[in-house]
Amino acid sequence: MNRVKTDLIKLKDIKHIENSRLRDQDEVSDLMHDIEQRGLLQNIGVRAEDNALIFGNRRVKAYEKLGYEEIMADFYDDMSDEDLLITNLAENIKRRDIGSIEIGRVCRMLNTKDMTNSEISSKLGISVSRVRSCIAAYEVTVGTAFEKLVIYGKAGIKSGISESLIWKIQNSLSRARKLSREDWNQLLAALESKELTAELISQLRKVLVSSPSISISDALDVLRKCRIVHVFFSFDQKELNAQMKKDKFNNEIEFIKHIVRNYNKDLIF
Repeated sequence: MNRVKTDLIKLKDIKHIENSRLRDQDEVSDLMHDIEQRGLLQNIGVRAEDNALIFGNRRVKAYEKLGYEEIMADFYDDMSDEDLLITNLAENIKRRDIGSIEIGRVCRMLNTKDMTNSEISSKLGISVSRVRSCIAAYEVTVGTAFEKLVIYGKAGIKSGISESLIWKIQNSLSRARKLSREDWNQLLAALESKELTAELISQLRKVLVSSPSISISDALDVLRKCRIVHVFFSFDQKELNAQMKKDKFNNEIEFIKHIVRNYNKDLIF
């Protein structure tokens, strides 16, 4: 792209293409204060032919909230919609003003414009594996009732579902089992209600690993009703195997539960 001029542009004339958009939850108060103290340190970028915003989403939002009508902009030509998306996304990644799920949303849009993950990776300067994982994280919420509740990047003081929690589920629970759309709906609902926290995600994974056939709803119920206790036992493996065989148990965890039940069947399980 080539810069053709620098000039003021009216905020109402700026066209917002489907780029890595600023969410309502995003906080720009610090930027507003900085602008009031030091002014605009870097111009926004717009496409010369139609005033489409290339970069500077947060600056535009801050100017709108401050009550300004115009902002200084650099105008560029020779820029396709794909170039616009890439440039906007690359800037936000560089500034760390964007979360992984939002990166995935834009990457998926670029896929629909016939760009491969390898091409996207090369243009953004990130690994192909990151492109894939961001797309996977985005697809968790897209099209669900929880899509609007996701807080991209830093959670700040706003309410909603922090994408870091979704990311933790993606990296942790998905290794325990393949999660269905219904599984995700239940997990996201638990996150929204604060019933499922970052600490409990790791505990939930242990429940799923120890009981492969348990449903997500039942596993969440375990967290509601049970106290997870870490206990380390030293067994004589030969004696343990002999006793398990005698009592007809194939699973060590189920055998230990059996021992506890015999001690006090009303205590747990």
